Amino acid sequence: MDGRISAWVPVLLWMGVIFFFSAQPGDTSGALSGGIVAFVFDAAQSAVFFAELDADGFHLFIRKAAHFVIYAILAVLILRALYFADAPAVFAKRKGLWAWVLATVYAAVDETHQLFVPGRSGEVSDVLLDSAGALFGLMLCWVWVRLRR
Repeated sequence: MDGRISAWVPVLLWMGVIFFFSAQPGDTSGALSGGIVAFVFDAAQSAVFFAELDADGFHLFIRKAAHFVIYAILAVLILRALYFADAPAVFAKRKGLWAWVLATVYAAVDETHQLFVPGRSGEVSDVLLDSAGALFGLMLCWVWVRLRR
């Protein structure tokens, strides 16, 4: 497989994972994340400093943290692809900016897609959170590269 194409395979696979979970109806999505959160919540409650956790607040926190992390990963994968795929001239400079823009656009498309999934909603706040996660992931890359030099 051509190196330019193979550099984008992880990006497309990760986008597919995001799309798969976004395409689940609200009750299915809630049951899946609820089961995961319940397991983590039970484990966290056993810790002394989490003894008074609110289950609903914890569930919301985990769901929002997942948005943040998922899009941090997407932005890093896009940045990697831009570097290894010999990106077109329009992307030649400011690859980090383009990685953030592409991740944010995908977040907006994903939230729009959710408007058409039963029991789901598209939220501007989620796009902003996803965009912040993407920026955070790219900032971590920048710090990591600087520390390695």
